[in-house]
Amino acid sequence: LYESIGMGNLEAYTSDLEGPLLESTRSYYGKKREEWINSDSTPEYLIKAEKVLTEEKNRVHDYLNPASEQKLLRVVEEEILEKVEQVLLEKEGSG
Repeated sequence: LYESIGMGNLEAYTSDLEGPLLESTRSYYGKKREEWINSDSTPEYLIKAEKVLTEEKNRVHDYLNPASEQKLLRVVEEEILEKVEQVLLEKEGSG
């Protein structure tokens, strides 16, 4: 829809949909990260991380422009993996 409105140009899509989506995704997974890191073991956390990365990839495929995939997955990876990498490695039972 956004592509047809912009006549093939993704400018409206990027500014009106993708930008706010990435910010809300960052906020959502920031909250999930805090919840999971406090309640799950490292293996449980990583299973959840893998699951949400797959789900987000599928959502992009089903609903968004393919150009959003790398950006969206990058935001999710930053929030649920990079920001807690050291904590996960040091957590008891992390292997």
